[in-house]
Amino acid sequence: DGKQIKAWVSAKRIQYPAFLPLLKQVAIVPALMGSSRMDKKLSLLQYKYTKNPNVPRFERTASNLISKAYQTNTPRHFHGSDPGGLSNGNFYNGFIKMYHSLQDWQKLFFHRAIYEMELNEAATRTTVNALMPETSPSWDGKQIKAWVSAKRIQYPAFLPLLKQVAIVPALMGSSRMDKKLLYYSANTPKTQTYPDLKEQFPISFPKHTNGNFYNGFIRMYDSLRNWQKLFFHRAIYEMELNEDDKDDLQVTCGLVLRAAGECQSRKQDVFTKVIDRCVSLEVPSASGTQRDHISALYEAARIPIDEMKEVAFKSVFIEPTKMYFRAVGDGTMEGDVEVHGSNTYLAVLLATLGVKLPQSPLLDDGTKGIAAFADAIYEDQLKDLWDLSNKGKSWELVLGNGTHQYHPVVKRFVPRNRFYVHGNDARSVAKNCVRDTKAAVDIKRYLEPFVAHFTTDQAAERLCNYYLFQDELHECLNAVFIEVAPANEVNEAGRDVRYWLWNVISGEFRQDRALALLQRIGVIKIDA
Repeated sequence: DGKQIKAWVSAKRIQYPAFLPLLKQVAIVPALMGSSRMDKKLSLLQYKYTKNPNVPRFERTASNLISKAYQTNTPRHFHGSDPGGLSNGNFYNGFIKMYHSLQDWQKLFFHRAIYEMELNEAATRTTVNALMPETSPSWDGKQIKAWVSAKRIQYPAFLPLLKQVAIVPALMGSSRMDKKLLYYSANTPKTQTYPDLKEQFPISFPKHTNGNFYNGFIRMYDSLRNWQKLFFHRAIYEMELNEDDKDDLQVTCGLVLRAAGECQSRKQDVFTKVIDRCVSLEVPSASGTQRDHISALYEAARIPIDEMKEVAFKSVFIEPTKMYFRAVGDGTMEGDVEVHGSNTYLAVLLATLGVKLPQSPLLDDGTKGIAAFADAIYEDQLKDLWDLSNKGKSWELVLGNGTHQYHPVVKRFVPRNRFYVHGNDARSVAKNCVRDTKAAVDIKRYLEPFVAHFTTDQAAERLCNYYLFQDELHECLNAVFIEVAPANEVNEAGRDVRYWLWNVISGEFRQDRALALLQRIGVIKIDA
């Protein structure tokens, strides 16, 4: 290659008459047109190597560079991904594969370049900036943060729906997963090292010939984004230390093994489930000031509110979509609804209402497993599916008497994998939903039954029941009750909030009193 290229750029090269008029138009001298900065850089490296040939072996040079770039004591076992997130794997193995694939003359220069980079502090800092794993979600995280921010754009088409939501925006726009990830961030020093994942889990399972659980964990880990790897590793480590239930461990192994062989969207879903299973949000102590009581109740509200979000999401979006695809005989898309379709629906909820579920959407995921099902399903069936008395139920249980033999029928076919607006991924569909005023009218048909799950009628009693179910929170709620209620009513209820919230004789729930409590705690809007 070099000889041929040298012949083509030589001053003695053959001058072909057909191209001479073009060459005459070039103002720059042939010596500069026929060379590049790479020629000078290779010459400089060759000179340095001749002057100082005692360079450490390439394996050691690569290890030192990885250690310096990532502050790791085990560079040969360090896994990461390129800045674009397109490739994942072991950095050290990548260097070795790269080195051995080069031509012999290239190996000398590549070796020397890596050595120079390791020695040069400024170059190493540049490398760190380019390759350092993300410590927080990248573009997906920034986009989701913008959608749920208090300063988010308020689209007039959706403002009437937002007014119907009784729960404060701060809790609708966050989830328990935010707290769980924050727990790991706060309790994991940047210098903290854990046992090598390859040595750590699952120890009690055999390494079968096809890799099975062991290879599944490694493939799952390698495929995650850099910011997710820290949390996933920590979660597995915590599980190994603290989990005594083998059945629970085996469920986690099964989830990871399945995700390892499937798409990135499945891996995202399983990552969320593993973190959710491994981190428990502790119920705060009842001792402390009134401010502590209110703070404890506010944070605890995330769990029931998240459950309400998940139930509403399933009832309004997931189950009707699955029913539509079953009706049209599209089993592939029916299977993709929960894994892929959910990403688009979750993104639409974020963009339109600023509602965030524990499962964060993969915004780059393609538009699969979605449909404008409200245009296809018969009105009476859709009304039953969205009825609040059926919330959380599968469509088979609502319409098919709980049997899988029931085959639904729809009134028409709708375009496959399209939700009123054009878009190749979840992000673009969500953005187009708020930009297209015509589409907003159609999308409001789906948002109205979703919002109905978060009115005062639905939220107040649910939150109070959750607080009273746990002794510590019951104590906190009693403290707030004594502050909010008139002294005579406190005495009548025997200083027990339960007898103040419910009529002992009729069993009637006194919603006005509950709202006073919940507004004092800060989980229900003042104007609800």
